[in-house]
Amino acid sequence: MINKKLVEKNFSSASQQYSQSATVQEFASLDLLEKLTKYKILQNNQLALDLGCGPNGHLQYSYQDTSGKVINFDISNQMLSLVKKNYEKGIFVQGDMDWLPFKSCVFDLIFSSFAIQWSQNIELLFTELAKLTKRNGLLALAIPNDFSLGNLKLVSRKTGCNFIFKEMPNHDNMLKLIKNLGAKVLEIGKYSFYEKFDNPLQAIRNIKKIGANYNNSTKNFISKKSLLSLLSYDKIVSDYFENDWNISYFIVKIN
Repeated sequence: MINKKLVEKNFSSASQQYSQSATVQEFASLDLLEKLTKYKILQNNQLALDLGCGPNGHLQYSYQDTSGKVINFDISNQMLSLVKKNYEKGIFVQGDMDWLPFKSCVFDLIFSSFAIQWSQNIELLFTELAKLTKRNGLLALAIPNDFSLGNLKLVSRKTGCNFIFKEMPNHDNMLKLIKNLGAKVLEIGKYSFYEKFDNPLQAIRNIKKIGANYNNSTKNFISKKSLLSLLSYDKIVSDYFENDWNISYFIVKIN
């Protein structure tokens, strides 16, 4: 069971520094938007939902020169307040993605990047997103999968830190759930993204900076000995530490 109050607290605390530290999140969002351009979905008089919009409002920016409308949805009011500062035109809704307050068949596009992994039940969420989307509307999703953070998990074990990591969804399982919707899969894939840090501890601190340090209310404890091992680990292996992400993306047309 995911503690949504803790998730909200962490992301709200990280809102001011999120944009400077969320490198992979930024890349995934812009990459997904680039993939969407060929479908000409960002047009006039359309309604889109940015699910887990964060502070940057990338989808809102894409709609700036159209009469289309974007609902920016996030669990954190602090994140939404940052989007509001730059985009007064948008609609802003704070809430939990597992309890979406929208009518069926209203959206031409539902866009979500690096957010769905925080759902209590991804199967139910996918079903709900399909219900909220108009016929011939699109779902565009970018989600970190369970191959992410492999290097950090390895280092954690070898140094005796044994950090607790947020469990990410499996790519094949997500694809199966999407196919069960009866929707048409237009694009599907996965790719790797690497962030470079001086050492593993810096990578862990960066995760905390963006509010993604959720650990199911269990505090990660690290001894002084393990801390020293963590700081020196990269010097044994390499001059830098690579934090590896594996990202699944899906673009789906609702029938």
